[in-house]
Amino acid sequence: MFTDLEKIKYRYVRRILFFDDKESSVEWKKYSEKWCVERKTMLKKIEEEILQEVTGYYWDGFIFHLDATEYEKFLEKAEKNLREREILYRIEKFNLKDVWWGSLAGMYLANITPPIVGFNSIEEIILHKKSSAVAEKNQFEKIMEQIGNVQNGQI
Repeated sequence: MFTDLEKIKYRYVRRILFFDDKESSVEWKKYSEKWCVERKTMLKKIEEEILQEVTGYYWDGFIFHLDATEYEKFLEKAEKNLREREILYRIEKFNLKDVWWGSLAGMYLANITPPIVGFNSIEEIILHKKSSAVAEKNQFEKIMEQIGNVQNGQI
C-alpha cells in the first residue's frame, strides 16, 4: 500500500485500546463532565452515539524520520496535499516521545488520548477500513508521489 514511501523512513500505526462497558462509561464521564451541564438530554444523546458495542481509544498515524534539511520541504508539501484532499491530520510537535512510544508494540498506554470512540462491532472497524482502502491508497499514492518529487529536488 505504501510503496511510494520506500525512500522515506517511516512507521505507520493503527491502534485501538478496547474498554468494557463499565470502563467506557467511566472514561466517557471523565471526558465529558463539563459538557452540556444544563442540557442533560443533549449529553445523554451524545453518550448514546459514542458508547456502543465496541468502544475504546482509537489512533491512526504515520511517524516519519527525516533529516533536518528535508523536514521543511516535506512538511510544506505534505500539509498542502492533505488540505487539498480534505484529509484530517495533526502534526504532533509537543508530545513526540509519547507518540513514538505509542507506536511500539506492547506500549499500549503511551499516546492514549481522549475522546473515546464507539463502533457497533469489531467487523465495523475492519470492514470500514477495507471498504475505503482503495480510495485511501489512491489518495496516499498521489500525495507520496508529490512528496517524493520534493525529496528528489524535482519541485
